[in-house]
Amino acid sequence: MSGREGDLPHMFAGALAILREEVEDLPYGVYPQIPGLLPWARCTRPGAGLLFWLVDGGDPDKWPVVLSDLNYDHWEEFDGTAVDILSALVAGELPSQILSRSEGAEPYRPRQARSDAHGSLW
Repeated sequence: MSGREGDLPHMFAGALAILREEVEDLPYGVYPQIPGLLPWARCTRPGAGLLFWLVDGGDPDKWPVVLSDLNYDHWEEFDGTAVDILSALVAGELPSQILSRSEGAEPYRPRQARSDAHGSLW
C-alpha cells in the first residue's frame, strides 16, 4: 500500500490479523490474549520474519522474545530482553536458525574499532 512504508503500527496490526485469521496451529496466543504475541520488529533478511514479545501480564522487562520465520512455520523462544537478543545477534552469538548472520559475513564491530574510523560521528 503506497504511503504506508515504515508505518510500524499498520504493519504490526496486519501481522496480528494474519496470526489471528490465517495461521493454523499457532503455538501461542495473540495479543491482547495473555499470554500473547505482540510484534516489535521485522527482519527483511530472506527467510527471517518477525520478532515478538510474549506478553504474559508480568513485568514487560521480563517478557520472552519469540521469533518466527516469514511463513510462521518455525518458532524460537528466548528468555532475555529485546536488547539482549539484538546484542547477541549483532555479536554473532544468537543461537537461532531463523535469525543468523549470513554465511561469510563479517562480525559486527563498533565504528571506533574499525580501521577506517576517523573518530568523528560524521
